[in-house]
Amino acid sequence: MNELNKHLKNNQVSVLLSKIEKMDGITEVMLNGPKNIFIEQQGRIIYLDDAVSEKSYLEYIKLIAKYNKKDFSKSVPILDGSLPDGSRINIIGGELTDRYPVLTIRKYLESFDSLENSYEKFCLDKKWLNYFKSIIQSRLNLIIYGGTGAGKTTFLNLLLNEINPTERIVVIEDTRELVCRNPNVVYLKSLTDTAPSFFSGLRPLVKNSLRMRPDRIIVGEVRSAEAFDLIMAMNTGHSGSMTSIHANTTKDVIHRLSNLILLNGIDFPGETVARQISSAINIVIGLQKGMNGRNHIRDISEFVGMESGNVSINQIAKFDGEKLVPGKSSSYYLKRLVEVGLAPNFFKSQS
Repeated sequence: MNELNKHLKNNQVSVLLSKIEKMDGITEVMLNGPKNIFIEQQGRIIYLDDAVSEKSYLEYIKLIAKYNKKDFSKSVPILDGSLPDGSRINIIGGELTDRYPVLTIRKYLESFDSLENSYEKFCLDKKWLNYFKSIIQSRLNLIIYGGTGAGKTTFLNLLLNEINPTERIVVIEDTRELVCRNPNVVYLKSLTDTAPSFFSGLRPLVKNSLRMRPDRIIVGEVRSAEAFDLIMAMNTGHSGSMTSIHANTTKDVIHRLSNLILLNGIDFPGETVARQISSAINIVIGLQKGMNGRNHIRDISEFVGMESGNVSINQIAKFDGEKLVPGKSSSYYLKRLVEVGLAPNFFKSQS
Protein backbone atom coordinates (compact mmCIF):
# COMPACT_ATOMS: atom_id res chain seq x y z
CA MET A 1 0.00 0.00 0.00
CA ASN A 2 2.89 2.39 0.71
CA GLU A 3 4.25 1.77 -2.80
CA LEU A 4 0.78 2.34 -4.27
CA ASN A 5 0.38 5.61 -2.37
CA LYS A 6 3.79 6.72 -3.61
CA HIS A 7 2.80 6.11 -7.25
CA LEU A 8 -0.51 7.88 -6.69
CA LYS A 9 1.14 10.90 -5.10
CA ASN A 10 3.64 11.28 -7.96
CA ASN A 11 1.07 10.92 -10.73
CA GLN A 12 0.36 14.08 -12.74
CA VAL A 13 -3.35 13.92 -11.93
CA SER A 14 -2.59 13.84 -8.18
CA VAL A 15 -0.22 16.79 -8.58
CA LEU A 16 -2.99 18.70 -10.36
CA LEU A 17 -5.49 17.80 -7.63
CA SER A 18 -3.03 19.04 -4.99
CA LYS A 19 -2.87 22.35 -6.84
CA ILE A 20 -6.67 22.54 -6.96
CA GLU A 21 -6.82 21.66 -3.25
CA LYS A 22 -5.18 25.01 -2.44
CA MET A 23 -8.01 26.93 -4.10
CA ASP A 24 -10.93 28.07 -1.91
CA GLY A 25 -14.47 26.75 -2.23
CA ILE A 26 -13.83 23.79 -4.56
CA THR A 27 -16.63 21.23 -4.32
CA GLU A 28 -16.23 19.26 -7.55
CA VAL A 29 -13.46 18.40 -10.03
CA MET A 30 -14.48 17.14 -13.48
CA LEU A 31 -11.92 15.59 -15.83
CA ASN A 32 -13.56 14.89 -19.19
CA GLY A 33 -10.15 13.85 -20.51
CA PRO A 34 -6.47 14.68 -19.92
CA LYS A 35 -6.87 18.13 -21.54
CA ASN A 36 -10.49 18.96 -20.68
CA ILE A 37 -10.71 19.82 -16.98
CA PHE A 38 -13.32 21.77 -15.03
CA ILE A 39 -13.92 22.65 -11.37
CA GLU A 40 -16.94 23.80 -9.43
CA GLN A 41 -15.98 26.72 -7.21
CA GLN A 42 -18.59 28.33 -4.96
CA GLY A 43 -21.37 27.05 -7.19
CA ARG A 44 -19.80 28.13 -10.52
CA ILE A 45 -18.32 25.72 -13.09
CA ILE A 46 -14.96 26.98 -14.35
CA TYR A 47 -12.68 25.65 -17.11
CA LEU A 48 -9.07 25.10 -16.04
CA ASP A 49 -6.27 25.85 -18.48
CA ASP A 50 -4.39 22.77 -17.27
CA ALA A 51 -3.62 19.38 -18.74
CA VAL A 52 -1.97 16.06 -17.93
CA SER A 53 -0.49 13.50 -20.28
CA GLU A 54 -2.70 10.75 -21.63
CA LYS A 55 -0.31 8.16 -20.15
CA SER A 56 -0.57 9.65 -16.64
CA TYR A 57 -4.35 10.01 -16.97
CA LEU A 58 -4.88 6.34 -17.79
CA GLU A 59 -2.30 5.24 -15.23
CA TYR A 60 -4.09 7.26 -12.53
CA ILE A 61 -7.31 5.39 -13.24
CA LYS A 62 -5.55 2.04 -12.81
CA LEU A 63 -4.01 3.22 -9.54
CA ILE A 64 -7.38 4.42 -8.19
CA ALA A 65 -9.01 1.09 -9.06
CA LYS A 66 -6.19 -0.70 -7.25
CA TYR A 67 -6.46 1.66 -4.26
CA ASN A 68 -10.19 0.89 -3.96
CA LYS A 69 -9.61 -2.83 -4.57
CA LYS A 70 -12.10 -2.77 -7.43
CA ASP A 71 -12.12 -4.05 -10.96
CA PHE A 72 -12.19 -1.45 -13.73
CA SER A 73 -12.10 -2.90 -17.23
CA LYS A 74 -14.05 -3.23 -20.47
CA SER A 75 -16.37 -5.68 -18.71
CA VAL A 76 -16.72 -3.44 -15.61
CA PRO A 77 -16.45 0.11 -17.06
CA ILE A 78 -17.91 2.05 -14.10
CA LEU A 79 -16.17 2.59 -10.76
CA ASP A 80 -17.39 4.35 -7.63
CA GLY A 81 -14.66 4.80 -5.06
CA SER A 82 -12.76 7.19 -2.85
CA LEU A 83 -9.44 9.00 -2.87
CA PRO A 84 -6.87 8.89 -0.04
CA ASP A 85 -8.16 12.26 1.27
CA GLY A 86 -11.73 10.90 1.57
CA SER A 87 -13.09 12.56 -1.58
CA ARG A 88 -15.52 10.53 -3.68
CA ILE A 89 -14.63 9.59 -7.25
CA ASN A 90 -16.69 8.21 -10.11
CA ILE A 91 -14.99 6.88 -13.24
CA ILE A 92 -16.82 5.87 -16.40
CA GLY A 93 -14.76 4.09 -19.05
CA GLY A 94 -14.01 5.23 -22.57
CA GLU A 95 -16.19 2.39 -23.87
CA LEU A 96 -19.19 4.36 -22.62
CA THR A 97 -18.01 7.87 -23.56
CA ASP A 98 -17.00 9.49 -26.82
CA ARG A 99 -13.26 8.97 -26.23
CA TYR A 100 -11.58 9.16 -22.83
CA PRO A 101 -12.71 7.84 -19.43
CA VAL A 102 -14.39 10.62 -17.43
CA LEU A 103 -13.47 11.28 -13.78
CA THR A 104 -15.82 13.17 -11.45
CA ILE A 105 -14.50 13.96 -7.97
CA ARG A 106 -16.67 15.21 -5.13
CA LYS A 107 -14.26 16.95 -2.79
CA TYR A 108 -14.31 16.08 0.89
CA LEU A 109 -14.63 19.36 2.79
CA GLU A 110 -12.98 18.84 6.16
CA SER A 111 -13.88 22.36 7.29
CA PHE A 112 -17.53 21.28 7.71
CA ASP A 113 -16.76 19.79 11.10
CA SER A 114 -19.65 20.90 13.31
CA LEU A 115 -23.00 22.64 13.21
CA GLU A 116 -21.57 25.57 15.17
CA ASN A 117 -18.83 26.14 12.60
CA SER A 118 -20.86 25.42 9.47
CA TYR A 119 -24.50 26.49 9.92
CA GLU A 120 -23.96 29.64 7.82
CA LYS A 121 -22.96 27.43 4.86
CA PHE A 122 -26.65 26.46 4.70
CA CYS A 123 -28.05 29.99 5.13
CA LEU A 124 -29.12 29.21 8.69
CA ASP A 125 -29.52 31.58 11.61
CA LYS A 126 -27.69 30.45 14.72
CA LYS A 127 -30.98 30.13 16.62
CA TRP A 128 -31.84 27.00 14.56
CA LEU A 129 -28.88 25.08 16.02
CA ASN A 130 -30.87 24.22 19.15
CA TYR A 131 -33.59 22.67 17.02
CA PHE A 132 -31.23 20.43 15.03
CA LYS A 133 -29.40 19.36 18.17
CA SER A 134 -32.73 18.56 19.81
CA ILE A 135 -33.95 16.30 16.99
CA ILE A 136 -30.73 14.31 17.31
CA GLN A 137 -30.86 14.13 21.10
CA SER A 138 -34.55 13.14 21.09
CA ARG A 139 -33.71 10.23 18.73
CA LEU A 140 -36.19 11.14 16.02
CA ASN A 141 -35.71 9.26 12.74
CA LEU A 142 -34.88 11.55 9.86
CA ILE A 143 -34.29 11.61 6.14
CA ILE A 144 -32.52 14.32 4.16
CA TYR A 145 -33.55 14.91 0.56
CA GLY A 146 -32.27 17.04 -2.29
CA GLY A 147 -30.67 16.95 -5.71
CA THR A 148 -27.07 16.30 -6.68
CA GLY A 149 -24.70 18.76 -5.02
CA ALA A 150 -27.33 20.13 -2.62
CA GLY A 151 -25.21 19.19 0.41
CA LYS A 152 -27.05 16.09 1.68
CA THR A 153 -23.90 14.23 2.69
CA THR A 154 -22.32 17.29 4.26
CA PHE A 155 -25.39 18.07 6.35
CA LEU A 156 -25.77 14.44 7.38
CA ASN A 157 -22.15 14.52 8.53
CA LEU A 158 -22.86 17.58 10.66
CA LEU A 159 -25.83 15.89 12.32
CA LEU A 160 -23.83 12.70 12.93
CA ASN A 161 -21.40 14.62 15.08
CA GLU A 162 -24.21 15.69 17.42
CA ILE A 163 -24.88 12.08 18.47
CA ASN A 164 -24.07 11.21 22.07
CA PRO A 165 -20.58 9.61 22.15
CA THR A 166 -21.85 6.75 24.35
CA GLU A 167 -24.01 5.37 21.51
CA ARG A 168 -23.01 2.56 19.13
CA ILE A 169 -23.39 3.61 15.49
CA VAL A 170 -23.36 1.49 12.33
CA VAL A 171 -22.72 3.53 9.17
CA ILE A 172 -23.55 1.89 5.82
CA GLU A 173 -22.48 3.29 2.44
CA ASP A 174 -21.54 2.35 -1.10
CA THR A 175 -18.48 4.60 -0.92
CA ARG A 176 -17.10 5.94 2.36
CA GLU A 177 -18.11 9.60 2.77
CA LEU A 178 -19.54 9.92 6.27
CA VAL A 179 -17.32 10.48 9.29
CA CYS A 180 -18.68 9.87 12.79
CA ARG A 181 -16.45 10.82 15.73
CA ASN A 182 -18.09 8.42 18.16
CA PRO A 183 -15.61 5.91 19.59
CA ASN A 184 -18.03 3.01 19.05
CA VAL A 185 -18.74 3.32 15.33
CA VAL A 186 -18.60 0.60 12.67
CA TYR A 187 -18.38 1.43 8.96
CA LEU A 188 -19.83 -1.05 6.48
CA LYS A 189 -19.18 -0.67 2.75
CA SER A 190 -20.87 -2.58 -0.06
CA LEU A 191 -18.91 -5.06 -2.14
CA THR A 192 -18.21 -4.51 -5.82
CA ASP A 193 -20.69 -5.34 -8.55
CA THR A 194 -18.69 -8.50 -9.27
CA ALA A 195 -19.55 -9.95 -5.84
CA PRO A 196 -22.17 -12.71 -5.52
CA SER A 197 -25.64 -11.15 -5.77
CA PHE A 198 -26.58 -12.11 -2.21
CA PHE A 199 -23.65 -10.02 -0.91
CA SER A 200 -23.79 -7.06 -3.31
CA GLY A 201 -25.48 -3.75 -2.60
CA LEU A 202 -26.47 -2.23 0.74
CA ARG A 203 -29.41 -4.47 1.60
CA PRO A 204 -27.41 -7.37 3.14
CA LEU A 205 -25.45 -4.82 5.18
CA VAL A 206 -28.61 -3.20 6.57
CA LYS A 207 -29.97 -6.65 7.44
CA ASN A 208 -26.71 -7.66 9.13
CA SER A 209 -26.46 -4.38 11.04
CA LEU A 210 -29.53 -5.41 13.05
CA ARG A 211 -27.39 -8.19 14.58
CA MET A 212 -24.59 -5.79 15.54
CA ARG A 213 -26.37 -4.13 18.47
CA PRO A 214 -26.62 -0.63 16.93
CA ASP A 215 -28.22 2.26 18.76
CA ARG A 216 -28.60 3.99 15.41
CA ILE A 217 -28.27 2.83 11.81
CA ILE A 218 -27.02 5.42 9.34
CA VAL A 219 -27.36 4.72 5.61
CA GLY A 220 -25.52 7.26 3.48
CA GLU A 221 -28.15 7.17 0.75
CA VAL A 222 -31.00 4.78 -0.03
CA ARG A 223 -31.17 3.84 -3.72
CA SER A 224 -32.68 0.35 -3.79
CA ALA A 225 -34.31 -2.41 -1.71
CA GLU A 226 -32.31 -1.44 1.39
CA ALA A 227 -34.95 1.31 1.82
CA PHE A 228 -37.42 -1.35 3.00
CA ASP A 229 -35.04 -2.86 5.57
CA LEU A 230 -34.11 0.56 6.95
CA ILE A 231 -37.80 1.50 7.27
CA MET A 232 -38.41 -1.78 9.13
CA ALA A 233 -35.43 -1.07 11.42
CA MET A 234 -36.75 2.41 12.21
CA ASN A 235 -40.08 0.84 13.11
CA THR A 236 -38.58 -1.81 15.38
CA GLY A 237 -36.60 0.10 17.96
CA HIS A 238 -33.64 1.69 16.15
CA SER A 239 -34.79 5.22 16.83
CA GLY A 240 -32.58 8.10 15.77
CA SER A 241 -31.58 6.41 12.52
CA MET A 242 -30.82 8.58 9.49
CA THR A 243 -30.43 8.46 5.73
CA SER A 244 -30.62 10.60 2.60
CA ILE A 245 -32.40 10.27 -0.74
CA HIS A 246 -32.49 11.96 -4.13
CA ALA A 247 -35.82 13.83 -4.36
CA ASN A 248 -37.12 17.30 -5.16
CA THR A 249 -39.92 17.72 -2.60
CA THR A 250 -41.17 16.14 0.61
CA LYS A 251 -43.97 14.41 -1.31
CA ASP A 252 -41.36 13.08 -3.75
CA VAL A 253 -39.61 11.45 -0.78
CA ILE A 254 -42.74 9.37 -0.11
CA HIS A 255 -43.15 8.42 -3.78
CA ARG A 256 -39.49 7.54 -4.21
CA LEU A 257 -39.33 5.43 -1.05
CA SER A 258 -42.52 3.63 -2.07
CA ASN A 259 -41.14 2.97 -5.55
CA LEU A 260 -37.83 1.68 -4.21
CA ILE A 261 -39.70 -0.77 -2.02
CA LEU A 262 -42.31 -1.92 -4.54
CA LEU A 263 -40.01 -2.07 -7.59
CA ASN A 264 -37.67 -4.41 -5.74
CA GLY A 265 -40.27 -7.14 -5.49
CA ILE A 266 -41.52 -6.46 -1.95
CA ASP A 267 -45.17 -7.42 -2.30
CA PHE A 268 -47.05 -5.03 -0.02
CA PRO A 269 -50.13 -2.97 -0.91
CA GLY A 270 -49.23 0.66 -1.62
CA GLU A 271 -51.16 1.96 1.38
CA THR A 272 -49.36 -0.48 3.68
CA VAL A 273 -46.00 0.76 2.40
CA ALA A 274 -47.08 4.38 2.94
CA ARG A 275 -48.20 3.53 6.48
CA GLN A 276 -44.81 1.97 7.25
CA ILE A 277 -43.04 5.08 5.91
CA SER A 278 -45.25 7.45 7.92
CA SER A 279 -44.63 5.59 11.18
CA ALA A 280 -40.88 5.15 10.59
CA ILE A 281 -39.77 8.63 9.53
CA ASN A 282 -40.33 11.59 11.83
CA ILE A 283 -38.35 14.46 10.29
CA VAL A 284 -37.76 15.29 6.62
CA ILE A 285 -35.13 17.92 5.82
CA GLY A 286 -34.94 19.27 2.26
CA LEU A 287 -31.76 20.79 0.84
CA GLN A 288 -31.40 22.84 -2.32
CA LYS A 289 -28.71 24.65 -4.26
CA GLY A 290 -29.78 28.24 -4.93
CA MET A 291 -29.23 30.29 -8.08
CA ASN A 292 -26.24 31.92 -6.35
CA GLY A 293 -24.60 28.51 -5.90
CA ARG A 294 -25.13 28.42 -2.13
CA ASN A 295 -26.80 25.44 -0.50
CA HIS A 296 -29.70 26.08 1.85
CA ILE A 297 -32.37 24.19 3.72
CA ARG A 298 -35.44 24.28 1.48
CA ASP A 299 -37.91 23.12 4.14
CA ILE A 300 -38.39 20.98 7.22
CA SER A 301 -41.43 18.73 7.48
CA GLU A 302 -42.73 15.93 9.67
CA PHE A 303 -44.60 12.75 8.86
CA VAL A 304 -47.48 12.58 11.33
CA GLY A 305 -49.56 9.53 10.47
CA MET A 306 -52.07 8.80 7.70
CA GLU A 307 -55.12 10.55 6.35
CA SER A 308 -57.38 9.13 3.60
CA GLY A 309 -54.71 6.59 2.68
CA ASN A 310 -51.94 9.20 2.32
CA VAL A 311 -49.03 10.21 4.55
CA SER A 312 -49.89 13.36 6.53
CA ILE A 313 -47.21 16.06 6.24
CA ASN A 314 -46.69 18.86 8.74
CA GLN A 315 -44.38 21.53 7.35
CA ILE A 316 -42.75 23.42 10.20
CA ALA A 317 -40.24 25.59 8.32
CA LYS A 318 -39.39 26.79 4.81
CA PHE A 319 -36.83 28.96 3.04
CA ASP A 320 -38.14 32.46 2.27
CA GLY A 321 -35.44 33.37 -0.25
CA GLU A 322 -32.96 34.55 2.37
CA LYS A 323 -33.28 32.34 5.42
CA LEU A 324 -35.19 29.46 7.02
CA VAL A 325 -38.39 30.66 8.71
CA PRO A 326 -41.02 28.77 10.76
CA GLY A 327 -44.26 27.67 9.14
CA LYS A 328 -47.72 28.17 10.55
CA SER A 329 -47.63 24.89 12.50
CA SER A 330 -45.59 24.02 15.55
CA SER A 331 -43.77 20.70 15.71
CA TYR A 332 -45.88 17.58 16.19
CA TYR A 333 -42.94 16.26 18.25
CA LEU A 334 -42.54 19.38 20.38
CA LYS A 335 -42.99 17.50 23.66
CA ARG A 336 -40.07 15.16 22.84
CA LEU A 337 -37.94 18.10 21.75
CA VAL A 338 -38.69 20.06 24.91
CA GLU A 339 -37.71 17.04 27.03
CA VAL A 340 -34.15 17.31 25.68
CA GLY A 341 -33.87 21.07 26.12
CA LEU A 342 -35.64 22.91 23.30
CA ALA A 343 -37.51 25.99 24.51
CA PRO A 344 -41.29 25.33 24.63
CA ASN A 345 -41.93 28.57 22.74
CA PHE A 346 -39.17 27.94 20.16
CA PHE A 347 -41.43 28.04 17.10
CA LYS A 348 -43.43 31.02 18.35
CA SER A 349 -40.28 32.96 19.15
CA GLN A 350 -38.99 32.36 15.62
CA SER A 351 -42.09 33.91 13.99
